[in-house]
Amino acid sequence: MKKLFCMLFLVVVTACGYAQVKKSDTLSSKPLSGCGGGFLSVYLAKGSQSVCPYGTAMFIAEFLPPGFRKGWQLSTDSGLTWNTIPNTTGYVTNDDTLLVPNVTPLMNNYQYRCSYSCSGSVYSSAAILTVATVQDSIIAQPSDILNVCAGTTADFIVTATGNSLTYQWQLSIDGGNIFSDIGGANSSDLHFNNVTKDMNNNKYRCIVSSVCSSTLTSSIATITVNQNSAEITSQPTTQSVCQGVDVATFSLATTGTAVRYQWQMSNNGSPYTDVNADTSSSLVLSGLTFNNYDVYPIYRCKISSGCKDTIYSNSVTLKYYTKPNIILQPTDVITCISNIGTFTFKAGISGLHGDDITAQWERSTDGGQIFVAFPIGKGTASDVFSDTASIYPYGITDIEPIMDKNIFRCHFYNQCFSQYSDTAILKLSLPLVISKQPINDTACTDGQAIFNVQASGLSLAYIWQVSTDSGEIFTSIPNGNSPTLSVPAYLTSNGYQYRCYVVDCNTNALFTNSVILNIASIWNGSVSSAWENPLNWSCNAIPDSNTNVIINSGTVVLSSNASVRSVTVDPTASFTIVSPFTLTITH
Repeated sequence: MKKLFCMLFLVVVTACGYAQVKKSDTLSSKPLSGCGGGFLSVYLAKGSQSVCPYGTAMFIAEFLPPGFRKGWQLSTDSGLTWNTIPNTTGYVTNDDTLLVPNVTPLMNNYQYRCSYSCSGSVYSSAAILTVATVQDSIIAQPSDILNVCAGTTADFIVTATGNSLTYQWQLSIDGGNIFSDIGGANSSDLHFNNVTKDMNNNKYRCIVSSVCSSTLTSSIATITVNQNSAEITSQPTTQSVCQGVDVATFSLATTGTAVRYQWQMSNNGSPYTDVNADTSSSLVLSGLTFNNYDVYPIYRCKISSGCKDTIYSNSVTLKYYTKPNIILQPTDVITCISNIGTFTFKAGISGLHGDDITAQWERSTDGGQIFVAFPIGKGTASDVFSDTASIYPYGITDIEPIMDKNIFRCHFYNQCFSQYSDTAILKLSLPLVISKQPINDTACTDGQAIFNVQASGLSLAYIWQVSTDSGEIFTSIPNGNSPTLSVPAYLTSNGYQYRCYVVDCNTNALFTNSVILNIASIWNGSVSSAWENPLNWSCNAIPDSNTNVIINSGTVVLSSNASVRSVTVDPTASFTIVSPFTLTITH
């Protein structure tokens, strides 16, 4: 389904050229028969437009799609009745444009609209023609301002009539011979926040302009400033007092006669109260004590003179700087090169420091001879652990091997004091040392064998390995990742060798000695010398043909026929086979 569009523009032609063209907003649309089932949509001109007398207004209509009848209409009675505009009435019309030349004041508030026809008509809303007034005039001149007090406010005001008025205030400091524009003074009111004595006898005027007329110049107004009034020529400044000093002085300078001073104080934004007996241009505070570092007292001076108006000095602060008291010293940090950014130095201070303490971390790479500020090492207070103490943490990222054994410290300072924390060392490695080797173990068949290693270093990892071919090839043992290894003692594992691979976080590595697992029953002779008593053996059983026998000490007497897998007898032990019995070795 097609839509037909009528857009109304208003172009105002002034003595200076064309005004901005504005496209309308959509008002309504409706279907009309005989138009191919399409819609006619009407667009409205935005707002009223103004043109100077005897200028030219131009209305432009845009029709989409083309090919339908268009027309222009005029209402002279605020839209009650509408008449088609022919070319013979002084207007210039065509399908798209309505030109209105030689606009007269009588045409003020005339309304225009376009029509769009196709077996019926749709009209745009009205565009209103406003004819500007040319009788611009100044109806209220600025007045002189007399005997104003310095430090107070003053206003010159001009009132004018006309269309689209602009203002430019001017100043003369030579009695009115030469006037210069005042930057930013472009309203009908020229306002001064703070009159000064050097403004005395200055003269001011305003240039008023409008769209349709020449400029108008106001009368000249003069300001006179009471020379007896007080004026501040030097403001007081914030005072900083170091711990141990109990005197502070605020001072200001003024001009004027019969000047009176009253110093006032405010705590933490509270209302100002008079400081008793402090009625000179200087305020001397002695016997100072500070019990709350978060609140600095604020002072100002109330000044009066021969002028009845009161002026105030700037508000200034009394700051008290205390010596940092370091209550948390940094300590050495041991970490791995691979542990990027996982450690932090900390230093803490207490005292009445407020926001005036700076904490700067410093580093030495030459054993503590020279310290320099570490990049991005300026800490801010965080982790407050009491009302008057703060921790300044500093974490380092991008650790490099060359930072090993670098020394760090924290420099605390303010306007009065400078103090350093203890030093702390960054250690990136500890020597990897195996302090206790594993030893051979003998276990009973189907029992458990246990091997242990002790080592020191950083973030150690353990990998136990086994060899089943007398130490030719070692393979890692699943789950053998702790200092202690426990393995089942099978007869077939007799003679297996074990070792541990120890690695620290900096990839330093050591192997332990290889140790042997023996599957055997050891003679302990805890009951008697009889072979046949099971309590005399470590496995609590009489050895059989699948048992490896070890006799390390003591006396053993075999009084029966026996069969064992192997037998090992220490030279210091006594082993007797009673005749006629025999011992058979099966392996």
